[in-house]
Amino acid sequence: VFYQQHHHKINTFTFVFPNRRAGIFFQQYLSEIASEPIFSPEISTIDNCFFTASSYQVADKLGMLFKLFHLYKKISGSNESFDTFAFWGEILLTDFNEVDKYRVNAQQLFTNIAELKEIDALFQFFTENQLTAIRKFWSTFTATSNQNFSQQQFISTWKLLFPLYNDFRKTLEKENCAYEGMIFREIADKLSNGEIVSWFVDKQFVFIGFNALNPCEFELMKVLKKRNQADFYWEYEANELQDKDNPASTFYKTNLDLFPSKYNIGSVSSNLHEKTIELIKIPSSIGQTKLIHNTLQSIYPEKINNNSYLKTAIILPDENLLLPLLYAIPSNIDKVN
Repeated sequence: VFYQQHHHKINTFTFVFPNRRAGIFFQQYLSEIASEPIFSPEISTIDNCFFTASSYQVADKLGMLFKLFHLYKKISGSNESFDTFAFWGEILLTDFNEVDKYRVNAQQLFTNIAELKEIDALFQFFTENQLTAIRKFWSTFTATSNQNFSQQQFISTWKLLFPLYNDFRKTLEKENCAYEGMIFREIADKLSNGEIVSWFVDKQFVFIGFNALNPCEFELMKVLKKRNQADFYWEYEANELQDKDNPASTFYKTNLDLFPSKYNIGSVSSNLHEKTIELIKIPSSIGQTKLIHNTLQSIYPEKINNNSYLKTAIILPDENLLLPLLYAIPSNIDKVN
């Protein structure tokens, strides 16, 4: 649709996808339909939009772990070795990342609740069910005399989280680097405060294939839409995603109402009722990859020599199965996407 409307001027748009893979296919299909030589439009992922716009460099994971380890030892006075810290240090990095991507008040989140009555004051915007769950969790820690070692250790660790989070961010800022969530939050905060972020100036964005948005992504799209710099095309062709009684449709109406599409691109029916689904019991993970060999062999026997298997997707429940899967692919399938 964009090529039909803009032809050689399509290069004036920046197309944003959830991942790099989608962008690669977009370029391939665009080259197939282009009837004249054109310059390729800028193609980006949502993550790269934030990274490119930021003045920070993305810090490497191992370096961040060492920084976090030294700060932890300094704040806690612990003699813990890096080997024992590394596992839960990675968990902390993930948690800090989510705190920033969801623009959470970290001080409030990491507050140690000494008395249950503080819950109502600190979490006044939570539902009653959420408050009940929080009260139940913290009630096991209120009777100090009855706390076991694990509970005491939990509380002592919990008290360290906010100063650790704060000092960790300051350390990274001094070195002009940041983790993903920190960059997301920086750009989202600047945009929501009306600051000019140079990378977004004088650009037209087309967001394609998104569904659930974190608050930083939502803020980015909201601001660009307000500036008339964005168009949106959502991944909602499946009937199940449009069924209001199906939990999978949680974001359907909100996204379509807040971020409508400029062009009507039609829809491709992908109703599950029109599909043939076969369920096969396999007792082990490795057994799954061996079954895949037989399945692919039956779909694409050696006597058929074409590239139709490029339209077949194998979706793994565990990324650790990737390597055994690659060895399980029949030898006549010579191109793997």
